[in-house]
Amino acid sequence: KVQFELTDPNAGKFVLCLDFADYGLSNLIPMSVARQTITILQDHYPERLGNAFIIDAPWIMNAFINAITPFVDPVTWEKVQFVSEVGEARQERLAKYFDLAQVEPEFGGSTTAPFESHIFMSCKRDGTEFGLEFNEQLEMAEEETRTAKLKALEEGGCTESNNAWGNRAMGVAPPSF
Repeated sequence: KVQFELTDPNAGKFVLCLDFADYGLSNLIPMSVARQTITILQDHYPERLGNAFIIDAPWIMNAFINAITPFVDPVTWEKVQFVSEVGEARQERLAKYFDLAQVEPEFGGSTTAPFESHIFMSCKRDGTEFGLEFNEQLEMAEEETRTAKLKALEEGGCTESNNAWGNRAMGVAPPSF
């Protein structure tokens, strides 16, 4: 078990962001999967949810949400927020919870750097089960890029045809979501 600083009420909590842009009947998840996910989160990770943001939920989600609400603990449900604002209104709302410099533009942020899931999954914070924060991941990805460029130069240089400046030539897996 990981011990957390008792003075920080958010220590050890995670934020769940669900983007439902372009979501509809054709890709609706089965109710059984939603119930099982809720059960796993509540039973195995109690009180670990800091906030959940449901972004751009289509109208069809209302029936789905009404169906799963009885299975969600009321304390947990209070942490769920629906985000439908656009532009500056979305930025203002999300800025209360996130550093917008680390959020993608489609969600009101300004970063153009991709989330490197292989870094998050493989690099744990010392002594914990948690991955690195986005800014720490970005620093590691930049270091990987510098190292790969130096290696490519030592091996005969980089050309556009061998894409040695890109992620594929560096052996860096593209982000998977």
